[in-house]
Amino acid sequence: MKVILEEIEMMGFVEDEPLFFEIDSDIREYVLGRSKKCNGVINYCAVSRIHCGIYPRGISGNGSPAIIDFRSSNGTSINRELVGHSSEFYVNDGDELTLGSRVKFKISIK
Repeated sequence: MKVILEEIEMMGFVEDEPLFFEIDSDIREYVLGRSKKCNGVINYCAVSRIHCGIYPRGISGNGSPAIIDFRSSNGTSINRELVGHSSEFYVNDGDELTLGSRVKFKISIK
C-alpha cells in the first residue's frame, strides 16, 4: 500500500512543479514541514518547521493510514475538519489534506 499526496493548491506561491509525495507502507512515519530534516519538505511560510506526520499503517503499525498534527502554528485539516494537536486522524482515499489554510493536497491510497 502507498499513500500519495498530490498538491491541489498553494495559494500565493508559484512553483515550477506541483508537490508530490509517495509514501510506502513500510515507512512508519513520514514528516511534512519546512525543516530540511523532514521527509517531505514544503518551503512555504504557512507550514510549520515540523508540521505533521503521515503514518501509512496507522500509529500502531497495523491499521488504516493516519495523520497527526505536531502542534503546528497554523493547523492541519482533513476535509476542512481541524485535526487536534497530537490526535490521530484516519484518512481515506480522496480526502483533502490542508496544512495551514493555504497548502492543499489530495490523498490517494493505492
